[in-house]
Amino acid sequence: MIRIARSGTLDGPRILVTRDRDGNRVWSSRLRQAGMHPVDFPCLELVAVEGADRIGRFVDAVTSAARGDWLVFTSPNGVAVANRWLSGARTQIPAVLQVAAVGPSTAGRCRQEFSRCDLQPPADEARGEALGRLLAAQDPARAILAVARGGRRDVEEALRVAGWRVERFDLYETRFFASDATDRRHLEVDAVFLASPSAVAGLLAQARVEPDVPLFAIGPTTASAIEDAGLRPAGVAESPGLEALLDLYRQFQSGASQPLDIPVETIS
Repeated sequence: MIRIARSGTLDGPRILVTRDRDGNRVWSSRLRQAGMHPVDFPCLELVAVEGADRIGRFVDAVTSAARGDWLVFTSPNGVAVANRWLSGARTQIPAVLQVAAVGPSTAGRCRQEFSRCDLQPPADEARGEALGRLLAAQDPARAILAVARGGRRDVEEALRVAGWRVERFDLYETRFFASDATDRRHLEVDAVFLASPSAVAGLLAQARVEPDVPLFAIGPTTASAIEDAGLRPAGVAESPGLEALLDLYRQFQSGASQPLDIPVETIS
């Protein structure tokens, strides 16, 4: 078990990043640009749920869409896998199929991969139930959900109650990352950034965090996971994304009060 303790160095803030390898790479680059020292500690693996039959059924569902149907994403990871599957089948999302995203990060990935996002909740309501309400307020149609295995069912339940036909596709799953860093038995950091409940569980599966190490959560769901583990979050970010966590850390360093109950996009 790796011990994570509070840093006593003066060479700049050391921030432990706990996403998957690709996510850590992106965050580490941006942290360096902000004058921070990232400490790479991947806690998750994102694994596509492959299989020719599964991929074929998803591609068929998308390409057979009729006017009024929606393709619904609850994370940027789902967008990435869906785009890979569709590209592999040499097809695209038809114009009649509208695209919905749970929050700004997912919507941004939709625009990057598909050049559009037709519906998303306001940033301060970026949660599954908010997206479910927005869709359910429309005439019932078919919703193709591209989600994580074991992910929350807020959108699905809201649409089924409203009479929609829902087709759920589990495109990927999140697994704990088993660290092979046998030479790292002790790490000293100034803060830990956590972007999902899964990251909290993955971190604590391989490390013991000393009580004085500040833990910063990207939203209330992640903060609850920290508390459920018997630890106390130093603060909850006002909006999803690394910039909000950086702002929160700077406020913490300056002694400013922290936001504690801000609804943000849940990242599976």
